[in-house]
Amino acid sequence: MFGRSKNTLINELDWQAIPSLEKGNQSLEEMSLVIGYYDNYTITKSGHLIGLISVTGINLDLLSRVELEDLFADYNAFLMASLGANSDEVHQYVDLPIPVDMTDYIRHEKKRLIDEMESENPNVFKMQLMASYIFEHEKRQAKKGMATKKHLLALKVKISDQSEEALNQAQAEMTDKLNQTKKDLEDSLADYDITCYILSNTETREIHKNIINFNGK
Repeated sequence: MFGRSKNTLINELDWQAIPSLEKGNQSLEEMSLVIGYYDNYTITKSGHLIGLISVTGINLDLLSRVELEDLFADYNAFLMASLGANSDEVHQYVDLPIPVDMTDYIRHEKKRLIDEMESENPNVFKMQLMASYIFEHEKRQAKKGMATKKHLLALKVKISDQSEEALNQAQAEMTDKLNQTKKDLEDSLADYDITCYILSNTETREIHKNIINFNGK
């Protein structure tokens, strides 16, 4: 939980009222469906826990027609396994442009530049070139000028009532659901070398931040 106690968040849940959008008359917090975070999950004003699974993409252009048919058959098997027994279950798939984090790369380039500067025979031209690359990458990082696609699968669990026990029960149910869905997806698409992982609280908050403020403006 961040910023507010568990009981405070529970008391703020309104199972029915989804924020109405009155353009120009509401703050971002008032319009947002999110009221807080619990464990690795998001609590919404509609009384749900939301969990996210990140899934690597599959390049369909590299597959033959037969391979595409096999892929769709395998994916359909996954959907039947995860959704077929429960008509109320919902999977939401989201493709998001996420700014590339170049921090580690820039740090590595700076170390190389320092090593060159401290060498016995530093190459001035090489140092200037390395410095220009660092400057360009830092500028792109600051402007979020490079992005990659992130593929997410969102699952939800209803919090049955406004009690701490119900929140803990929903948390346990969400954990089981995410783990089972992740396993089913990996098993169904094992031939395509996909990687799945459940997003942490920090990663989820970063996703929300990028949705709201992708361009840093």
